[in-house]
Amino acid sequence: MTRSDTTRILDWARDRLATTGFRLATERQLGSSGDRLVEFRHASLIVEISLDRGQVFLTMRTAAGVGDHDLGLWEACLDGREPSTDARDLSADLDFLAARLADLERLAAEGGDALADCLRTAGRRRFSARRDLGLTSRGPGVSEV
Repeated sequence: MTRSDTTRILDWARDRLATTGFRLATERQLGSSGDRLVEFRHASLIVEISLDRGQVFLTMRTAAGVGDHDLGLWEACLDGREPSTDARDLSADLDFLAARLADLERLAAEGGDALADCLRTAGRRRFSARRDLGLTSRGPGVSEV
């Protein structure tokens, strides 16, 4: 991924998140390779997008520090279902944030230990399911752009 690709992806994600009410909190360049880490805030939620060696990772946590998991695990906890073993799509993740923001804010507000336990348990279930399917180590937290 070139620096112009990185800039294009971040500008696009920033615009998408801004329409949902997220605001840029921090942005850092990691090393000289063009890798970046960008955080966006909305009320009690923090979305982090990291661009690392050509891969895009999107994670979310509460302002209190609960979470820091990809949206697939948040979605599993929100809907009370098994987490998907598929790779996440950045566009679909941003659509999910826009469509379910109020539900995610409620979950974060109610969260605490129960939310942390749900996210950890969902992560373990997904890891086991991926292992049982013989899937590669490239996990669902890696977004397709």
